[in-house]
Amino acid sequence: GEEEAQDDQDGKDGDVWPVRLPGRCRWKRLDREGPWEEFRDLASSPRLVGDVVRYRPTHAVAVDWHGMLAWRAIVEGAGPGRLGGCRAVYYNFRVYSASAFGDGDGDFYAVKERLACRHADQIVCLSEKDRDSLAGLMGKDCGHDPEAREKSAAICVLHPPLRGDICELARQGVRSDAETGDGGSVSDCHLPEAARLAIERLANVTGRNGGDDVGRCFVTCAVRMSPEKAPHNFVRLLRSLGGADFLRRNGLIPVLCGARSVEDCAGGVVRELESLLAGDPDWPRVVMTDRRLGPAELAAVFSRSVLNVHPCPYDAYGMTAVESAAFGCPTVVDGGRGVGA
Repeated sequence: GEEEAQDDQDGKDGDVWPVRLPGRCRWKRLDREGPWEEFRDLASSPRLVGDVVRYRPTHAVAVDWHGMLAWRAIVEGAGPGRLGGCRAVYYNFRVYSASAFGDGDGDFYAVKERLACRHADQIVCLSEKDRDSLAGLMGKDCGHDPEAREKSAAICVLHPPLRGDICELARQGVRSDAETGDGGSVSDCHLPEAARLAIERLANVTGRNGGDDVGRCFVTCAVRMSPEKAPHNFVRLLRSLGGADFLRRNGLIPVLCGARSVEDCAGGVVRELESLLAGDPDWPRVVMTDRRLGPAELAAVFSRSVLNVHPCPYDAYGMTAVESAAFGCPTVVDGGRGVGA
């Protein structure tokens, strides 16, 4: 409950005022099908607005268009002038209007993102590609408005850093390699059971002397199972390379891992992968779409991967490309230069 969240605060990292969404809402969807309206409406509750006013913030950082809508609801709930001294930073994690795929989605997101830019004092995004997209989106506001032109020209690009826990795991792997010379940067003890069993099965099928004799053997796709991440392109790539014959010829195991944000999407991709391997049912494969892997698990998977596939044609950054590189695994991305990393 909210009281537990408050009790967990130690005062060192600031105060947390949670917005409690109804139980039917799930934040696994961050597009227009997610609970953005409920989030906006609950943000304007008198209690939260009162807490914000009493805090007297100098800056507010709103992530994506739904975050900016929530901040505007707080400002309007506070009343004229009460939060006027607070500068709003629109921190764009993804330009939705540049990656819309449903009927009418592009126009919907363009309106929301243009509004977010208009109400922001400063705009921050994750890549040069997104900076250009946002500047183009603001073009209609810039015609006779020098302030809008200045704001558009001042969009800041802030590349996200490698997460601290992943970075430390990578450093531990480098130290381990130097001490043992084995070349296995992260211990297999962190591998999810499905991945470990697949390596053992590969060893049996190929007649190798156990998992230690296999080395890097995964072709991995680690993205959220939702349409904008285009996980089906992973299976299409494998098919174009020769499918099951290609995997067997090169001793490779396909690994599909990522939380099921959109059930229909996840189910469809898993069926496509099973269809790809239908002619070779004994060949190992790993499907872990029931949850998001933890840092140690992800590190272990990338340490066993010969290639990471980031399948979507657009991504504001694409952190798995950086995370896999930390463990010596290269990434293949779409050739349209739509991935920020």
